[in-house]
Amino acid sequence: MKNRMTLNLCFVLLSAAAQGQAPEKNFSVQGTVIGASEGKVALHYEKSTGTRVTDSTQVVNGRFVFEGTIKEPTNAWLENRLQLAGKDRQNGRQFFLEPGTVTIMVPADNFEKATVTGSEIQEEANGLKAKVDAVYAEMKPLSDAYSVANKEIRLAEQNKRPEAEVDTLKYRAAAIHAQFDPYFQRIARIHYDFFDANPSSYVTGYNLRYYTGRWGLDTLEYFYNKMNAELQQSAGGKDLAKEIKKLKAGSPGAMAANFTAKELKGKNISLADFKGKYVLLDFWASWCVPCRKSMPHMKELYAAYKAKGLEIIAVADDDSDHDAWKKAIEKDGTGKWYNVLRGLNWDKINKGEENPDDISEKFGIHSLPTKILINREGTIIGRYEESNEASLDGKLAEVLGNGK
Repeated sequence: MKNRMTLNLCFVLLSAAAQGQAPEKNFSVQGTVIGASEGKVALHYEKSTGTRVTDSTQVVNGRFVFEGTIKEPTNAWLENRLQLAGKDRQNGRQFFLEPGTVTIMVPADNFEKATVTGSEIQEEANGLKAKVDAVYAEMKPLSDAYSVANKEIRLAEQNKRPEAEVDTLKYRAAAIHAQFDPYFQRIARIHYDFFDANPSSYVTGYNLRYYTGRWGLDTLEYFYNKMNAELQQSAGGKDLAKEIKKLKAGSPGAMAANFTAKELKGKNISLADFKGKYVLLDFWASWCVPCRKSMPHMKELYAAYKAKGLEIIAVADDDSDHDAWKKAIEKDGTGKWYNVLRGLNWDKINKGEENPDDISEKFGIHSLPTKILINREGTIIGRYEESNEASLDGKLAEVLGNGK
Protein backbone atom coordinates (compact mmCIF):
# COMPACT_ATOMS: atom_id res chain seq x y z
CA MET A 1 0.00 0.00 0.00
CA LYS A 2 2.83 2.41 0.90
CA ASN A 3 4.54 1.83 -2.46
CA ARG A 4 1.29 2.40 -4.34
CA MET A 5 0.67 5.67 -2.46
CA THR A 6 4.21 6.80 -3.25
CA LEU A 7 3.73 6.01 -6.94
CA ASN A 8 0.40 7.83 -6.99
CA LEU A 9 1.97 10.89 -5.37
CA CYS A 10 4.81 10.85 -7.91
CA PHE A 11 2.28 10.63 -10.73
CA VAL A 12 0.38 13.67 -9.37
CA LEU A 13 3.59 15.70 -9.07
CA LEU A 14 4.80 14.71 -12.52
CA SER A 15 1.41 15.50 -14.03
CA ALA A 16 1.42 18.93 -12.46
CA ALA A 17 4.96 19.55 -13.70
CA ALA A 18 4.04 18.37 -17.19
CA GLN A 19 1.24 20.92 -17.25
CA GLY A 20 3.60 23.70 -16.09
CA GLN A 21 1.82 23.97 -12.74
CA ALA A 22 3.52 24.09 -9.36
CA PRO A 23 1.98 21.60 -6.93
CA GLU A 24 0.00 22.76 -3.91
CA LYS A 25 2.05 22.70 -0.69
CA ASN A 26 0.87 22.48 2.89
CA PHE A 27 0.94 25.38 5.30
CA SER A 28 0.17 25.60 8.99
CA VAL A 29 -0.45 28.69 11.10
CA GLN A 30 0.11 27.95 14.80
CA GLY A 31 -1.28 30.78 16.92
CA THR A 32 -1.31 31.79 20.57
CA VAL A 33 -3.59 34.55 21.90
CA ILE A 34 -2.17 36.44 24.86
CA GLY A 35 -4.93 37.65 27.14
CA ALA A 36 -7.87 35.56 25.91
CA SER A 37 -8.53 31.85 26.26
CA GLU A 38 -11.44 31.57 23.86
CA GLY A 39 -13.16 33.31 20.95
CA LYS A 40 -12.80 33.23 17.21
CA VAL A 41 -10.22 34.37 14.65
CA ALA A 42 -10.29 34.38 10.85
CA LEU A 43 -7.64 34.00 8.18
CA HIS A 44 -7.98 35.68 4.76
CA TYR A 45 -5.59 34.92 1.89
CA GLU A 46 -5.51 34.69 -1.87
CA LYS A 47 -4.69 31.66 -4.00
CA SER A 48 -2.39 32.03 -7.01
CA THR A 49 -5.51 31.67 -9.19
CA GLY A 50 -6.88 34.89 -7.70
CA THR A 51 -9.48 33.06 -5.58
CA ARG A 52 -9.93 34.71 -2.18
CA VAL A 53 -10.15 32.33 0.76
CA THR A 54 -11.63 33.07 4.18
CA ASP A 55 -11.28 30.51 6.97
CA SER A 56 -12.24 30.86 10.62
CA THR A 57 -11.55 28.83 13.71
CA GLN A 58 -12.14 28.82 17.46
CA VAL A 59 -9.55 29.81 20.01
CA VAL A 60 -9.28 27.02 22.59
CA ASN A 61 -7.24 27.54 25.74
CA GLY A 62 -5.57 30.47 24.05
CA ARG A 63 -4.47 28.46 21.00
CA PHE A 64 -5.64 28.25 17.40
CA VAL A 65 -4.51 26.50 14.20
CA PHE A 66 -5.11 27.08 10.49
CA GLU A 67 -4.06 24.52 7.88
CA GLY A 68 -4.36 24.50 4.12
CA THR A 69 -2.46 24.42 0.84
CA ILE A 70 -0.98 27.10 -1.40
CA LYS A 71 1.28 27.02 -4.45
CA GLU A 72 3.36 30.05 -3.59
CA PRO A 73 3.87 32.62 -0.83
CA THR A 74 0.93 34.97 -0.52
CA ASN A 75 -0.22 37.87 1.59
CA ALA A 76 -2.58 36.96 4.43
CA TRP A 77 -4.67 38.80 7.00
CA LEU A 78 -5.39 37.46 10.49
CA GLU A 79 -8.67 39.00 11.63
CA ASN A 80 -9.65 39.61 15.24
CA ARG A 81 -13.13 38.20 15.92
CA LEU A 82 -12.69 37.76 19.67
CA GLN A 83 -15.40 40.33 20.54
CA LEU A 84 -13.77 41.28 23.80
CA ALA A 85 -15.91 43.21 26.26
CA GLY A 86 -15.35 46.96 26.02
CA LYS A 87 -13.45 46.68 22.73
CA ASP A 88 -15.24 48.50 19.91
CA ARG A 89 -12.51 48.19 17.33
CA GLN A 90 -11.71 44.82 15.83
CA ASN A 91 -8.25 44.78 14.28
CA GLY A 92 -5.99 42.39 12.43
CA ARG A 93 -2.45 41.60 11.33
CA GLN A 94 -1.09 41.37 7.81
CA PHE A 95 1.67 38.79 7.23
CA PHE A 96 3.18 36.62 4.52
CA LEU A 97 1.90 33.08 4.36
CA GLU A 98 4.17 30.50 2.75
CA PRO A 99 4.42 26.71 2.66
CA GLY A 100 5.59 25.35 6.00
CA THR A 101 4.77 26.38 9.55
CA VAL A 102 4.24 29.94 10.70
CA THR A 103 3.93 30.79 14.39
CA ILE A 104 1.99 33.84 15.59
CA MET A 105 1.86 35.34 19.09
CA VAL A 106 -1.14 37.69 19.25
CA PRO A 107 -2.02 40.22 21.98
CA ALA A 108 -5.80 39.85 22.40
CA ASP A 109 -6.38 43.59 22.53
CA ASN A 110 -4.14 44.52 19.60
CA PHE A 111 -3.66 42.08 16.73
CA GLU A 112 -1.56 44.67 14.89
CA LYS A 113 1.28 43.99 17.34
CA ALA A 114 1.33 40.24 16.69
CA THR A 115 4.75 38.59 16.36
CA VAL A 116 5.18 36.32 13.33
CA THR A 117 8.03 33.79 13.09
CA GLY A 118 8.93 30.88 10.84
CA SER A 119 8.70 32.78 7.55
CA GLU A 120 11.83 34.02 5.79
CA ILE A 121 9.71 36.30 3.62
CA GLN A 122 8.08 37.76 6.73
CA GLU A 123 11.54 38.49 8.14
CA GLU A 124 12.25 40.56 5.02
CA ALA A 125 8.91 42.30 5.42
CA ASN A 126 9.60 43.01 9.09
CA GLY A 127 12.86 44.78 8.24
CA LEU A 128 11.11 46.94 5.64
CA LYS A 129 8.18 47.63 7.97
CA ALA A 130 10.49 48.81 10.78
CA LYS A 131 11.94 51.52 8.53
CA VAL A 132 8.52 52.61 7.30
CA ASP A 133 7.04 52.57 10.81
CA ALA A 134 9.75 54.97 11.98
CA VAL A 135 8.46 57.53 9.47
CA TYR A 136 4.86 56.89 10.48
CA ALA A 137 5.84 57.54 14.10
CA GLU A 138 7.07 60.99 13.07
CA MET A 139 3.79 61.54 11.23
CA LYS A 140 1.62 60.70 14.23
CA PRO A 141 0.88 64.27 15.39
CA LEU A 142 -0.16 65.15 11.85
CA SER A 143 -2.18 61.95 11.52
CA ASP A 144 -3.98 62.72 14.78
CA ALA A 145 -4.81 66.23 13.56
CA TYR A 146 -6.14 64.79 10.29
CA SER A 147 -8.33 62.32 12.20
CA VAL A 148 -9.77 65.13 14.30
CA ALA A 149 -10.46 67.18 11.14
CA ASN A 150 -12.33 64.27 9.55
CA LYS A 151 -14.31 63.69 12.73
CA GLU A 152 -15.40 67.33 12.62
CA ILE A 153 -16.58 66.85 9.03
CA ARG A 154 -18.64 63.78 9.96
CA LEU A 155 -20.21 65.55 12.93
CA ALA A 156 -21.05 68.61 10.80
CA GLU A 157 -22.69 66.39 8.19
CA GLN A 158 -24.61 64.42 10.82
CA ASN A 159 -25.84 67.64 12.42
CA LYS A 160 -26.79 69.01 8.97
CA ARG A 161 -24.62 72.08 9.29
CA PRO A 162 -24.69 74.61 6.39
CA GLU A 163 -22.98 73.33 3.25
CA ALA A 164 -20.48 76.20 3.24
CA GLU A 165 -19.40 75.25 6.76
CA VAL A 166 -18.90 71.60 5.77
CA ASP A 167 -16.89 72.66 2.71
CA THR A 168 -14.63 74.80 4.88
CA LEU A 169 -13.95 71.80 7.12
CA LYS A 170 -13.19 69.63 4.09
CA TYR A 171 -10.69 72.14 2.71
CA ARG A 172 -9.10 72.39 6.15
CA ALA A 173 -8.70 68.60 6.24
CA ALA A 174 -7.28 68.64 2.70
CA ALA A 175 -4.70 71.26 3.75
CA ILE A 176 -3.59 68.98 6.60
CA HIS A 177 -3.44 66.01 4.24
CA ALA A 178 -1.17 67.94 1.88
CA GLN A 179 1.40 68.09 4.67
CA PHE A 180 1.77 64.30 4.47
CA ASP A 181 3.57 64.54 1.12
CA PRO A 182 7.17 64.88 2.43
CA TYR A 183 6.63 61.83 4.65
CA PHE A 184 5.07 59.82 1.83
CA GLN A 185 8.05 60.71 -0.36
CA ARG A 186 10.43 59.35 2.28
CA ILE A 187 8.40 56.15 2.56
CA ALA A 188 8.41 55.81 -1.23
CA ARG A 189 12.20 56.19 -1.21
CA ILE A 190 12.52 53.46 1.43
CA HIS A 191 10.39 51.15 -0.71
CA TYR A 192 12.26 52.06 -3.88
CA ASP A 193 15.62 51.18 -2.31
CA PHE A 194 14.23 47.88 -0.99
CA PHE A 195 12.74 46.94 -4.38
CA ASP A 196 16.01 47.80 -6.10
CA ALA A 197 18.07 45.70 -3.68
CA ASN A 198 15.55 42.81 -3.58
CA PRO A 199 14.00 42.65 -7.06
CA SER A 200 12.91 39.02 -6.75
CA SER A 201 11.51 39.12 -3.23
CA TYR A 202 7.82 38.35 -2.76
CA VAL A 203 7.77 41.41 -0.49
CA THR A 204 8.72 43.49 -3.54
CA GLY A 205 6.10 41.76 -5.70
CA TYR A 206 3.39 42.48 -3.17
CA ASN A 207 4.26 46.09 -2.30
CA LEU A 208 4.87 47.30 -5.84
CA ARG A 209 1.11 47.26 -6.44
CA TYR A 210 0.78 50.30 -4.17
CA TYR A 211 2.92 52.36 -6.52
CA THR A 212 1.14 51.69 -9.80
CA GLY A 213 -0.68 55.00 -9.41
CA ARG A 214 2.30 56.94 -8.13
CA TRP A 215 5.33 55.90 -10.16
CA GLY A 216 5.64 56.31 -13.87
CA LEU A 217 5.54 53.57 -16.47
CA ASP A 218 9.34 53.54 -16.88
CA THR A 219 9.92 52.90 -13.16
CA LEU A 220 7.35 50.11 -12.97
CA GLU A 221 8.79 48.40 -16.05
CA TYR A 222 12.29 48.77 -14.59
CA PHE A 223 11.33 46.81 -11.48
CA TYR A 224 9.27 44.25 -13.39
CA ASN A 225 12.19 43.51 -15.71
CA LYS A 226 14.51 43.03 -12.70
CA MET A 227 12.24 40.31 -11.25
CA ASN A 228 13.24 36.70 -11.79
CA ALA A 229 10.96 34.42 -13.80
CA GLU A 230 9.43 32.89 -10.66
CA LEU A 231 8.28 36.23 -9.28
CA GLN A 232 7.06 37.41 -12.69
CA GLN A 233 4.84 34.32 -12.82
CA SER A 234 3.59 34.79 -9.26
CA ALA A 235 0.23 36.39 -8.51
CA GLY A 236 1.96 39.66 -7.61
CA GLY A 237 4.10 39.61 -10.74
CA LYS A 238 1.12 38.90 -12.97
CA ASP A 239 -0.90 41.68 -11.32
CA LEU A 240 1.94 44.12 -11.95
CA ALA A 241 2.17 43.04 -15.59
CA LYS A 242 -1.56 43.68 -15.98
CA GLU A 243 -1.26 47.12 -14.41
CA ILE A 244 1.67 48.00 -16.67
CA LYS A 245 -0.41 46.98 -19.66
CA LYS A 246 -3.31 49.18 -18.51
CA LEU A 247 -0.98 52.10 -17.80
CA LYS A 248 0.54 51.77 -21.28
CA ALA A 249 -2.97 51.86 -22.73
CA GLY A 250 -3.56 55.17 -20.96
CA SER A 251 -0.20 56.80 -21.69
CA PRO A 252 1.01 59.09 -24.49
CA GLY A 253 1.51 57.29 -27.77
CA ALA A 254 -1.30 54.78 -27.27
CA MET A 255 -4.56 54.82 -29.19
CA ALA A 256 -7.29 55.68 -26.70
CA ALA A 257 -9.62 52.77 -25.96
CA ASN A 258 -13.19 53.43 -27.00
CA PHE A 259 -15.97 53.38 -24.44
CA THR A 260 -19.70 54.03 -24.35
CA ALA A 261 -21.49 55.47 -21.32
CA LYS A 262 -24.70 57.26 -20.42
CA GLU A 263 -24.17 60.99 -20.08
CA LEU A 264 -25.69 62.98 -17.20
CA LYS A 265 -28.64 64.07 -19.32
CA GLY A 266 -29.44 60.50 -20.36
CA LYS A 267 -27.77 60.33 -23.78
CA ASN A 268 -25.36 57.53 -24.65
CA ILE A 269 -22.01 58.84 -25.87
CA SER A 270 -18.94 57.04 -27.21
CA LEU A 271 -15.40 58.33 -27.36
CA ALA A 272 -15.40 57.41 -31.04
CA ASP A 273 -18.09 60.06 -31.60
CA PHE A 274 -15.48 62.76 -30.96
CA LYS A 275 -13.04 61.78 -33.71
CA GLY A 276 -11.72 64.97 -35.27
CA LYS A 277 -11.71 66.87 -31.96
CA TYR A 278 -9.31 67.12 -29.07
CA VAL A 279 -10.78 65.37 -26.03
CA LEU A 280 -9.76 65.89 -22.42
CA LEU A 281 -10.82 63.03 -20.14
CA ASP A 282 -11.04 64.28 -16.56
CA PHE A 283 -11.11 61.46 -14.01
CA TRP A 284 -12.50 62.86 -10.75
CA ALA A 285 -14.98 62.27 -7.90
CA SER A 286 -17.36 64.42 -5.88
CA TRP A 287 -15.50 63.52 -2.66
CA CYS A 288 -12.05 64.35 -4.09
CA VAL A 289 -11.08 67.81 -2.79
CA PRO A 290 -8.18 68.38 -5.26
CA CYS A 291 -10.54 67.40 -8.10
CA ARG A 292 -13.14 69.93 -7.02
CA LYS A 293 -10.51 72.64 -6.52
CA SER A 294 -9.37 72.15 -10.14
CA MET A 295 -12.83 72.78 -11.60
CA PRO A 296 -12.58 76.60 -11.88
CA HIS A 297 -9.43 76.16 -13.96
CA MET A 298 -11.13 73.49 -16.06
CA LYS A 299 -13.88 75.98 -16.85
CA GLU A 300 -11.24 78.51 -17.92
CA LEU A 301 -9.68 75.97 -20.28
CA TYR A 302 -13.04 74.99 -21.71
CA ALA A 303 -13.92 78.64 -22.37
CA ALA A 304 -10.55 79.24 -24.03
CA TYR A 305 -10.45 76.18 -26.28
CA LYS A 306 -14.03 74.98 -26.86
CA ALA A 307 -14.33 76.98 -30.09
CA LYS A 308 -10.98 75.61 -31.25
CA GLY A 309 -12.11 71.99 -31.03
CA LEU A 310 -11.71 70.91 -27.39
CA GLU A 311 -14.29 68.67 -25.73
CA ILE A 312 -14.22 67.58 -22.10
CA ILE A 313 -15.60 64.27 -20.85
CA ALA A 314 -15.58 64.14 -17.05
CA VAL A 315 -15.47 60.55 -15.75
CA ALA A 316 -16.68 60.44 -12.13
CA ASP A 317 -15.86 57.79 -9.55
CA ASP A 318 -19.33 58.21 -8.02
CA ASP A 319 -21.10 55.06 -9.21
CA SER A 320 -22.26 54.34 -5.65
CA ASP A 321 -23.71 57.84 -5.05
CA HIS A 322 -25.42 59.38 -8.07
CA ASP A 323 -26.92 62.17 -5.97
CA ALA A 324 -23.52 63.36 -4.77
CA TRP A 325 -22.28 63.28 -8.38
CA LYS A 326 -25.17 65.36 -9.69
CA LYS A 327 -25.00 67.79 -6.78
CA ALA A 328 -21.27 68.39 -7.30
CA ILE A 329 -21.77 69.09 -11.01
CA GLU A 330 -24.54 71.56 -10.27
CA LYS A 331 -22.58 73.31 -7.53
CA ASP A 332 -19.34 73.54 -9.56
CA GLY A 333 -21.13 74.59 -12.73
CA THR A 334 -19.53 71.83 -14.80
CA GLY A 335 -22.65 70.60 -16.57
CA LYS A 336 -21.58 72.51 -19.69
CA TRP A 337 -19.40 69.59 -20.79
CA TYR A 338 -20.07 65.84 -20.90
CA ASN A 339 -20.35 64.00 -17.56
CA VAL A 340 -20.37 60.21 -17.23
CA LEU A 341 -19.84 57.68 -14.47
CA ARG A 342 -16.82 55.40 -14.40
CA GLY A 343 -18.78 52.11 -14.53
CA LEU A 344 -17.37 50.74 -11.27
CA ASN A 345 -18.73 47.33 -10.25
CA TRP A 346 -17.52 46.13 -6.84
CA ASP A 347 -19.16 42.73 -7.24
CA LYS A 348 -16.97 41.98 -10.25
CA ILE A 349 -13.89 43.36 -8.51
CA ASN A 350 -14.44 41.13 -5.47
CA LYS A 351 -14.89 38.12 -7.75
CA GLY A 352 -11.75 38.99 -9.73
CA GLU A 353 -13.78 39.37 -12.93
CA GLU A 354 -13.01 41.71 -15.81
CA ASN A 355 -15.36 44.65 -16.26
CA PRO A 356 -15.39 45.98 -19.85
CA ASP A 357 -17.60 48.90 -18.75
CA ASP A 358 -15.04 50.29 -16.28
CA ILE A 359 -13.60 53.34 -18.05
CA SER A 360 -10.91 53.92 -15.41
CA GLU A 361 -9.56 50.41 -15.93
CA LYS A 362 -9.19 51.03 -19.66
CA PHE A 363 -6.79 53.90 -18.95
CA GLY A 364 -4.98 52.55 -15.87
CA ILE A 365 -6.34 55.19 -13.50
CA HIS A 366 -5.14 54.80 -9.90
CA SER A 367 -5.21 58.33 -8.53
CA LEU A 368 -7.55 61.29 -8.73
CA PRO A 369 -7.55 63.71 -10.35
CA THR A 370 -6.00 62.36 -13.55
CA LYS A 371 -6.48 64.03 -16.91
CA ILE A 372 -5.80 62.43 -20.30
CA LEU A 373 -5.54 64.48 -23.50
CA ILE A 374 -6.44 62.82 -26.82
CA ASN A 375 -5.77 64.32 -30.24
CA ARG A 376 -8.04 64.47 -33.28
CA GLU A 377 -6.86 61.06 -34.50
CA GLY A 378 -7.63 59.33 -31.19
CA THR A 379 -4.03 59.10 -29.93
CA ILE A 380 -3.21 59.96 -26.31
CA ILE A 381 -0.78 62.89 -26.24
CA GLY A 382 -0.77 63.75 -22.54
CA ARG A 383 -1.38 62.25 -19.08
CA TYR A 384 -1.55 64.60 -16.11
CA GLU A 385 -1.94 63.18 -12.62
CA GLU A 386 -3.05 65.16 -9.58
CA SER A 387 -2.70 68.93 -9.94
CA ASN A 388 -0.24 69.18 -12.84
CA GLU A 389 -2.02 72.18 -14.36
CA ALA A 390 1.05 73.89 -15.83
CA SER A 391 1.97 70.92 -18.05
CA LEU A 392 -1.61 70.55 -19.27
CA ASP A 393 -1.87 74.28 -19.98
CA GLY A 394 1.33 74.18 -21.98
CA LYS A 395 0.22 71.21 -24.06
CA LEU A 396 -3.17 72.77 -24.87
CA ALA A 397 -1.50 76.02 -25.85
CA GLU A 398 0.85 74.05 -28.10
CA VAL A 399 -1.81 72.07 -29.95
CA LEU A 400 -4.75 74.49 -29.86
CA GLY A 401 -3.25 77.89 -29.29
CA ASN A 402 -3.37 78.60 -32.99
CA GLY A 403 -6.55 76.65 -33.61
CA LYS A 404 -4.73 73.59 -34.94
